[in-house]
Amino acid sequence: LDERYERRGSIDYGSTTVFNYGCRTPNGTIYIENECYTEDMTPSERAGVIATMLMQNKIFKLLIYADTDMFSDFRNYTGAEKSPAQIMNEVFVQMMGPMAPTLTPVSKKSEDARKYRVLCNEAFKEYLNWRKAPDGNFTLNPRLLIKQRCSRLITTLPGLVYDKKNRSDIDPAVGKLFR
Repeated sequence: LDERYERRGSIDYGSTTVFNYGCRTPNGTIYIENECYTEDMTPSERAGVIATMLMQNKIFKLLIYADTDMFSDFRNYTGAEKSPAQIMNEVFVQMMGPMAPTLTPVSKKSEDARKYRVLCNEAFKEYLNWRKAPDGNFTLNPRLLIKQRCSRLITTLPGLVYDKKNRSDIDPAVGKLFR
């Protein structure tokens, strides 16, 4: 991809944590370039894996939109002195110095999390939408393109099951699997 396109990253944090990065072209097409999938690791271990991947791919000073839970104060719950975001930022700086990525909380502006998910799902549908003419040529190209190396994302997206009561949302029982 053209190096002029500004890359961004995202982290969905939990016992299974997924990190993706990609870019958006001037025509609005989003390319998901790479992913890092981790399970049952500490925040510092996850940060080390992510930093190593970023350095191997020469991706520096990346802005990463992170799950808001990463910025929570867990002292009252776990006794931990730092949030996962603080721990990860420290590891990023230790490993990458001034080239470290920056974590920023994702903005979830809606009245409730359920409506936010609906909006995100609708955006995904719009970006994945495509049409072909009878001759086989595209009349509408998809605007979300995912590199083959993002195997977890590729296998997960088609498996999202719609809520029988609200087709604009994923099934709440399935959604719990991805938190």
